[in-house]
Amino acid sequence: MSEVAGYRQSLEYRPFEAKWFYVVYLTCVVGAAALFWCASDLVEINIAAQVLNVFLLALVIGFLVALAVNDCRSRSACGDSILVFIGISAIVIAMGLFGGVSGLL
Repeated sequence: MSEVAGYRQSLEYRPFEAKWFYVVYLTCVVGAAALFWCASDLVEINIAAQVLNVFLLALVIGFLVALAVNDCRSRSACGDSILVFIGISAIVIAMGLFGGVSGLL
């Protein structure tokens, strides 16, 4: 979040050099710990997190495919390999979404 906001701060800086980064980081860690502390069933939270990962995986793979297609256009040397990559990516996304949706039902 700090880099998106224009502040180049990370864990490589000491706490007094990157105060806001460490405040946000500590807030996220304490919030996550409080969520798990109050949870009655950790298995259910774990399954929900994995289902969320399936849906986010589709987004990440979509961005990777877009980067690969853009790179192939600039070099024009990919040939049929980009179509194989897109096909395999589509199959992985479809299987993940099917598993995620069927897990929710």
